[in-house]
Amino acid sequence: MGSIDFPEASKILLTGAVSAIFTGILAFGVQSLIKRWLSRSLEEFKINLQLAAFEHQTRFTKLHEKRAKAIAEFYKRLVQAQYWTESMGSIIADKDGMSVQERTERAAKESNALEMHFAENRLYFDEKTCVKIEDLLKILAGIFSDFQAATFDPKTYRDRWETSQKTMHIDFPEIRHALEREFRAILGYAGDTELGQRP
Repeated sequence: MGSIDFPEASKILLTGAVSAIFTGILAFGVQSLIKRWLSRSLEEFKINLQLAAFEHQTRFTKLHEKRAKAIAEFYKRLVQAQYWTESMGSIIADKDGMSVQERTERAAKESNALEMHFAENRLYFDEKTCVKIEDLLKILAGIFSDFQAATFDPKTYRDRWETSQKTMHIDFPEIRHALEREFRAILGYAGDTELGQRP
């Protein structure tokens, strides 16, 4: 059996130990780099996620503002159209300093403006609301038609006049109040919907 060369064995053991230590240090360094890279990537991901959420919220807010503006403008025009449509049938010859003919022309103008506003902003109303608005516009057109017919046809004046008045004072307010409830719901006033109801 040969003798062990201790100096040579020491070198081998020392080389192995140094190699193991170096490998450990290298592995630790690589692991630290990976952790830092993952940490940085995670932070970037969080930031990007927050930016995306902020962008989405901003878009939603702007869309809601546009929708609210479209609803407010529609309602304002609706009130004007209703007022002037009711006004054209006033028994006072010069109500508001205007003749029946002038009031009728103003009613037609306001009704047309209401219909045009709806056509231009229909996108901001859900389908259920659109159906109600279309019904309301038909009622408004029918009132105007009945009033015109009552004015120009003395034979059917009484019946036409009564029909237009019933529609204006019963059917029209009913659908208007239904729209008010839907507008409140769209704008987020869910708790107030009961306040907008009528018996």
